[in-house]
Amino acid sequence: MRRGAVIGLGAVALLAVGVAGSGVLGFGMAGSDEASPTAASSASAKPALASSAAAEPAAAGPAAAQDQTGKVWQGKIGNLPVRVCFDGEGSDGRGAYYYTSQLRPIGLNAGEQSGQWTERVNYKDSDATWQIAEITDRHLRGTWRQGSKQLPIDLQAVAWTAAEWSGPCSSDAFLSARMVAPRFADAPKRLGNWAYTERVYQPPAHYTSADLAGFTYAPSRPGDRAILSALAAYLPSGKSSDDYVQCLSGALQPSGTDGDYARTVEPILANDNFLTIAISTSADCGGAHPSMWSEHKSFDRQSGEEINLAGWIGGDRPHDGAATLPRPLRAAVMAQWQGEEECREFVENADYWDIALETRGMVFTPVVPHVATPCAEGQLLGWGALAPFLTPDGKAGQARLKS
Repeated sequence: MRRGAVIGLGAVALLAVGVAGSGVLGFGMAGSDEASPTAASSASAKPALASSAAAEPAAAGPAAAQDQTGKVWQGKIGNLPVRVCFDGEGSDGRGAYYYTSQLRPIGLNAGEQSGQWTERVNYKDSDATWQIAEITDRHLRGTWRQGSKQLPIDLQAVAWTAAEWSGPCSSDAFLSARMVAPRFADAPKRLGNWAYTERVYQPPAHYTSADLAGFTYAPSRPGDRAILSALAAYLPSGKSSDDYVQCLSGALQPSGTDGDYARTVEPILANDNFLTIAISTSADCGGAHPSMWSEHKSFDRQSGEEINLAGWIGGDRPHDGAATLPRPLRAAVMAQWQGEEECREFVENADYWDIALETRGMVFTPVVPHVATPCAEGQLLGWGALAPFLTPDGKAGQARLKS
């Protein structure tokens, strides 16, 4: 089973599922030939930065403070090209870098002494260190050491643009050299009589902790092209703004290692009028705990628009896709609920619900607290039981579902 194939959790339920997930091992660890810039520099072919202009950010302008933090740098350790980011202040400072020949991250933790940094790989400090001796708004120079080996560090500042929730280590200026055009393994699939193509992402070697799968299909209804565009957005585009890249890079600052991300998008209902998809995600993006969540979306194949199923049953959808249910409908769902008794209180008190459209009716899944993860099970309510709660939109939708 692919990672991320989780069931029945609300769209807003970020559910802790254990301790930190696996990451990609970086280079620079003691005892590894690949770890040593000296060993790597002895190769006859010196690695080069990516050739595209997008992978070479322009030099930054003057900075207000003569400080390496909050910046992106590029240059060399010895003769090997690197891309570097620093974030945080003082002894809480964190950062990361990678050799452009390897593209695998190595973390940096600020030391007690000014200008001293220790390399960090897979949540553990290594014996490789940096000592920054000179820094201006445009240049950074120092020495890399590991055991008896030492090499000069010579970096130039590059401009970077912060996204809403990201810092320099999640910026395109830092990540661009790691971006490659996406590749997929396609396989024909069927849901009943409906044919579609499963697309499984084939991540590059330096992003081994990315596991994504989606699907596409041949358009045949007026709204299909809009739906296909929405489906394509769930798959990697080869840009640093991709969800999985931002998640993986979010773990760099605290851990020095890429995070872990998995997402599966698959159809669960398809006919001439409607398409319902299940989206299951698990992510370790550098927070206190990994998270898992699932949601469903239904589309109108005539208009191409996502359907607000809450409007079919007199509810509201105020919270990122999850819906509130009218009290009588909640009572009807609970009357058919067959989960564990210790879960009843969590389910009865759920404020938000994920709704999935199926041929037999609708499946309602409560959004529950982290501690109640096993209680987030979907409950099918058939069309007969739903009849008293259907709005005019709901009745029209049911009629189209049967046509």
